[in-house]
Amino acid sequence: MTGLLVFFVSTINKVLAGLIFSVFVCVAYMHFRPFIADDDDNLANVCQLSIFFTIFSALLIHVHVDETDGYDSSAFGAILVAVNVFAIALVLLDFFTVSRFEPNSHTRPHLNLKVLTLPDPPTHHPPTPPHFTPTPLARSHSDR
Repeated sequence: MTGLLVFFVSTINKVLAGLIFSVFVCVAYMHFRPFIADDDDNLANVCQLSIFFTIFSALLIHVHVDETDGYDSSAFGAILVAVNVFAIALVLLDFFTVSRFEPNSHTRPHLNLKVLTLPDPPTHHPPTPPHFTPTPLARSHSDR
């Protein structure tokens, strides 16, 4: 995402593009759930929401909402820190509860995964030509 933002000139355009892209990615993660374990999908969703709220906060700071509407900027900063610490806490919680104390936790045996296997394609061999044995040429009358 950061590589995409270099193509935008103004700061507000970068913030808006990042905000739109983060919403798109967040919805994609929630819809497709790309990870095997549900815990990993939930963690990805929380981290994507954390990114969204961080970029949204950057937008609010850029347009000076705290000054024009009289919001307390220290409370605003505390909420922003809490959102990001929550995502980090979930990473640590997942690490210490799942991967450290469960044997073979990388396999996630509680999911009962079934692997789809396709049958082998039929082998098609070209027909073999009939065996050909040359026959001696008949002699012409002039060869006798």
